[in-house]
Amino acid sequence: MSRHPRIVPYRTAQDLKDLYTWFYESESDVPRALSLVKAYSSRGNVPFSVECTALLKSCLILDNQYTESFALRLAYSSALIRFVNGSLDSYQTSQFALPLHLLATKIGLPTYFVELRHECTHEELPSLSTLRTGARRAVAWLKEKYWDVELSRIRDPKDILKQRFSHALRSYTDGVNIHEIDIENEDPEVEVVQPEFGDNKFSRSAEGRKQIKILSQISQQYSDIAVQNFTEFIEHHINSIASETNAQAACLVTISTFSPVLRSLSQATTDSFLLHCVRRITNQVNKDRISFNSGQVQKDNHSADIIPLSNPEIFATPVELLAKYWISHILAHHDHVLHETGKLLGFSFSVQKFVKKCIQVGPPTPVVIEVFDLVDKYVGQDAASAANLIKVYRMQASILYRDKRRKLK
Repeated sequence: MSRHPRIVPYRTAQDLKDLYTWFYESESDVPRALSLVKAYSSRGNVPFSVECTALLKSCLILDNQYTESFALRLAYSSALIRFVNGSLDSYQTSQFALPLHLLATKIGLPTYFVELRHECTHEELPSLSTLRTGARRAVAWLKEKYWDVELSRIRDPKDILKQRFSHALRSYTDGVNIHEIDIENEDPEVEVVQPEFGDNKFSRSAEGRKQIKILSQISQQYSDIAVQNFTEFIEHHINSIASETNAQAACLVTISTFSPVLRSLSQATTDSFLLHCVRRITNQVNKDRISFNSGQVQKDNHSADIIPLSNPEIFATPVELLAKYWISHILAHHDHVLHETGKLLGFSFSVQKFVKKCIQVGPPTPVVIEVFDLVDKYVGQDAASAANLIKVYRMQASILYRDKRRKLK
């Protein structure tokens, strides 16, 4: 396959996909496709197969609008002659012209079309039913030989960026030596909020900075690609190393490894990732503790108490536990925290947007209450804009929790 760039009239792969959909999957959109091809022709360099599809489809549309048989036969004949000639001419490269049957066999074009072309050119025009059948078969052949092949070959720019993001993330991870990561405190709750936690040697190296720069640039363009790939990658990473050590140690190593990456990503990426972490622990933890939005409160040893997030036993997998530590780590190293060494940058995220998204997760739940406690603890005055929202949420949660406790009694 040629790797040389081609000049095409459409701007993105999606434009070509839309054109295919209008031509082949929605009869009502065929006029829309014909208008778009006409617009493309003003730019030039319209692929022959696209132009031919438009010609043949326009004949099929005319067939439904006009009853004049001879005019329709001329239109069909002209389109089919152009289809055959255009398909075979580029293969006529020898010194002496080769028979069209041989060229058709060479490219997989049924010789039926060569015979139909000969009849349209040199004999009496074929019947309207014959021409209709030929046009439909030609449209089907173009779909198989051009459209399906072209759509499978071209790649959407987003797909390319996804691959590039994943490659840079893998290259960064391969460069980090997890055995060199120092864990000073045995308690992960204390360790993840330390000012210097989240730094590693590779992130400060030339190669590490190069990969982080690539990741940062992609996140600025497409935060959705960044947050999805980053989330999936670190969850796979912790599952792979959790089998070699305990879950808490695996969480610390994972956060220390990827904290420099997340710090460099766009604010929109961090906002989305924070919310993802809240949803992770909300969906998991609410199954194992009293939830304000629960229809039934479990009557067990914990029925009168809410199990705190600091208890790692309530997390079913390392992924949920990791999400909890990420929240503490990000909030403790928010945008306005200044570190004495100047080595680490703070995370960039919108406190007010984060609080609003947490409230929208669902009815009041103790999990979100504890997250808001962390917001008050680490973000402080920077959370003033969201203070009223948090206050109202706590009041609603208090009322619901009180009602649940009354039902228990």
